[in-house]
Amino acid sequence: MKTRLFILAISAVLACTSEGLAASQSYPVKFRLGMRSTTLAGDIRGTDTVTYVIEAKPGQEMSIAFRSDHEACTFNVYNPDGDGPVIEAKAIGDGYIGKLPPSGEYAVKVAFMNEAQPATSCRYSITFDISG
Repeated sequence: MKTRLFILAISAVLACTSEGLAASQSYPVKFRLGMRSTTLAGDIRGTDTVTYVIEAKPGQEMSIAFRSDHEACTFNVYNPDGDGPVIEAKAIGDGYIGKLPPSGEYAVKVAFMNEAQPATSCRYSITFDISG
């Protein structure tokens, strides 16, 4: 009987803590052979985030087109060294174009601008283009 109560108590604690955690997913951005752009789509809810990792060389130009069905849903581009965002998309609208100084893996994080309610959701599409 005590064992059964202990298992129920542990299960309840695990259920409560897993609901409070934000889901964070990461995906590498891959281009089809001979292509320089790709479009991906997804959705996030509340404090969920999706990070796309894209490899680039110095001097290449990256452009990103972003569309979502919620005005607070946005993206930020982070340097390979992880030293803060290259640019916060909320400051520039629904896209980004820029020459990339260092080579490496850039992280593009899709999230809500502010603390969203758990029930708030966003569907989006994001197009990556690398040239140069």
